[in-house]
Amino acid sequence: MNVTRRSAGFAVLAALSLILGSTSSARAQAAAQDAGAAKQAYTVPEYNAYQACAGDKNPASQIKCLDDFVSKYSNSALLVYVYPLYFQAYGAAKNYPKVIEYADKLIALGDKVEAPARYQAYYARAFAYTNLPAPQQVDKDQATKAHEAALNGLKTLAALKKPDNMSDEDWNKQKQQPTTLFNYTAAVAAMNMKDCASAVESYKAVLAGTPDDAVASYRLGQAYMCSGDREERQPAAIHEGERLFAQADRQLPAGCVRQSNRRGAQ
Repeated sequence: MNVTRRSAGFAVLAALSLILGSTSSARAQAAAQDAGAAKQAYTVPEYNAYQACAGDKNPASQIKCLDDFVSKYSNSALLVYVYPLYFQAYGAAKNYPKVIEYADKLIALGDKVEAPARYQAYYARAFAYTNLPAPQQVDKDQATKAHEAALNGLKTLAALKKPDNMSDEDWNKQKQQPTTLFNYTAAVAAMNMKDCASAVESYKAVLAGTPDDAVASYRLGQAYMCSGDREERQPAAIHEGERLFAQADRQLPAGCVRQSNRRGAQ
């Protein structure tokens, strides 16, 4: 994955979530409205405890607050709001296995979770998987789950309702980076699963949106090679990747790490 996509991370998650009205603050407001309803699914102390955690902006102390909340209210209806706080806090702390753990907990709640929040979980999970150390990424169970989640993330993103005050063009621009991340994650996971044909399709989808991505082009060539398609398409993809690497290297300021030295670690 290239540096631009790595650095975007949770900032893109927050940006699209803000547009969709599904940030933690928006969910907290929704919970507050529920708290005033005739039949609320939780107590006032329970809600106040959640609010205290939601208001804590320090990842370490917020995680401790959330742990205390879950220990007291393990079956709380507010878990649909608590789990996103968890994976955002762990994301800020760069604890990616924990991001995956709590994203999966939210996804497992099924229909209790609204589509924008499910998108958040799939995005956080995909970003976390691509930032795991290589030995963890190649674990068969980890890769299989990452591949399935990335494909489900694409479906969830496609099904999100466009805000009424946004043009189709702007909406499609907002969705481009998450789409690329999901496709890239699916491709990496497929290669780790030795499902080379699926990796080819996912890398092609990445390049359809970001045709100048040298890493994706180079890895598409590797996926073709892995799948046995060596005669025409694999060398062409490898060559295009090398061309893009060389182009990026020429544009780098003196002292920067060459792009051609990055590809093996992406």
